[in-house]
Amino acid sequence: MNVDLVRRPSAASLRLLLVLLPLAVVTVVVSQTLDARTAKELVLLALSTLVSEDAACIAAGHFVVQGRFSAPAAVLACVVGIVVGDLALYAVGRVFRSRIDGSAWLVNRLKRFGWDKLDTTRDKLPGLLVAARFTPGMRLPLYLLAGMTRLPVARFTLLVSLGAIVWVPAVVLASAWLGDKLSDFISTYSPGGVGSIVLSTLFLLVVLRVTLWLASRKRALPAVTERVARWEFWPMWVFYFPVAVYALLRLVRYRSISRLTEVTRVNPCMPLGGLVGESKSDILRLIPAQVVLPFQTIDPGPAQQRLDVVLHFLTHSKIDWPVILKPDVGQRGEGVRRVDSVDEARDYLNRHEHKLVVQAFHAGPYEVGIFYHRLPGQIVGEIFSITDKVFPVLTGNGVATLRQLIERHPRFKRQRDVFFTTLASRLEDVPAMGELVKLSDTGNHCRGTMFRDGAPLHTPELARAINDIAVQIPGFYFGRFDIRYKDPQSLAAGTDLSIIELNGLTSEATHIYDPDGSPWIAWKTLLKQWRIAYRIGHAHAMLDGSRS
Repeated sequence: MNVDLVRRPSAASLRLLLVLLPLAVVTVVVSQTLDARTAKELVLLALSTLVSEDAACIAAGHFVVQGRFSAPAAVLACVVGIVVGDLALYAVGRVFRSRIDGSAWLVNRLKRFGWDKLDTTRDKLPGLLVAARFTPGMRLPLYLLAGMTRLPVARFTLLVSLGAIVWVPAVVLASAWLGDKLSDFISTYSPGGVGSIVLSTLFLLVVLRVTLWLASRKRALPAVTERVARWEFWPMWVFYFPVAVYALLRLVRYRSISRLTEVTRVNPCMPLGGLVGESKSDILRLIPAQVVLPFQTIDPGPAQQRLDVVLHFLTHSKIDWPVILKPDVGQRGEGVRRVDSVDEARDYLNRHEHKLVVQAFHAGPYEVGIFYHRLPGQIVGEIFSITDKVFPVLTGNGVATLRQLIERHPRFKRQRDVFFTTLASRLEDVPAMGELVKLSDTGNHCRGTMFRDGAPLHTPELARAINDIAVQIPGFYFGRFDIRYKDPQSLAAGTDLSIIELNGLTSEATHIYDPDGSPWIAWKTLLKQWRIAYRIGHAHAMLDGSRS
């Protein structure tokens, strides 16, 4: 044999072997004490760390409490899976360096931690790789960077293994202690078994992520405390967490995806019942014309051609500026603008090239959101919620600029980025003493409007008027009307109502965002709303099944 043809192992390979050998020996020894089924389950647990390391460690704690694994076996499986996953990221960075180097995503992630240049961070990497195990957002960019800068693979493996050996036992044992109590609590309100494990794992995962986020930011706690106090501004993923849990419970209970998706049949007239992607103009065309504010769609095309559509709409509808321009497919008021002139319309059209809707502006001065539902086969539905919308208004003092007034306001400062964008040309104006400045004309919470519980606005006449409108809309059974009106008397009588929009499945009973309310009552209302939606969707599914 020609010894020159025999490839000698590199020094780096030998160092890597020395690092992984103890872990491999322990793995083999532990595996010899396990039966085949338990060994397979531990392999699956290790593989699950490739999906979510923290969730896998939390779930491992539950399995330890249940007696399915011993604590050392569960910890070992998670450590092995995590180290393998970390090495995979390292390999991606090393192999695809030329493609990743300079990518906007990586550069932005590194700038977030104060690192502007890739190569100059190599000396800092050893300590950072250990710290990354305990800091949200650091792992992925740093592991890729370690591969890109060709940090010795043995050193990388040793560092990430040290972090995992400290991190994993702490999370697994904490999960075993907390998860046992939490699972018992959840199982009294759910089917138990796998369902309680999944729900408690999700809950502990959120707690873990929030705790780490707070620990990584010196000034985070005061900001979070203020955010919690004003719960109406909570992130949507936090607010809708109970709804996700409710949907998961339904899936566990019925063990059927079809039962879970029946809710999308709630409004046959809307794609997916109005879950996502529905056309505003298509829905508006279904509503009796006498109660809808005039509107016109604007298809994509040259800006001047689209502007001509707006001008023709004004002439044909015999209305004048201002008008409302908005996306035909929109969410939570995104892109909704009041435009007061040809120049403003041209500017908006140049910045929004997708399909739009131009609609007459109703001066109000009042707006409500009325949530309505009706079961299939019924001719009379009911109003589930009324939201009284209070537009944001500031009072000038003759000294402070509009920018300063917004920044000092206890509520409006929470949405100053929105106001600074929409009022950019007026921010340095100084409103006179007692002058009222309206900050927004759109009735969207994310655009600054405050939502109040409008239950006192409910009258039998209003309920009849809304029901009369709803039953004339073919295939509509569940959703919220956004309505402008001129005076409280007309609303109470159910007359002179002007509908702006109709939203389906993902519309909300928006009175839950009343700042004087409670998040617990809001969650209770939201879950009740979704139970009604599932009931209507199931009824439609049963009707479709009987017809077939």
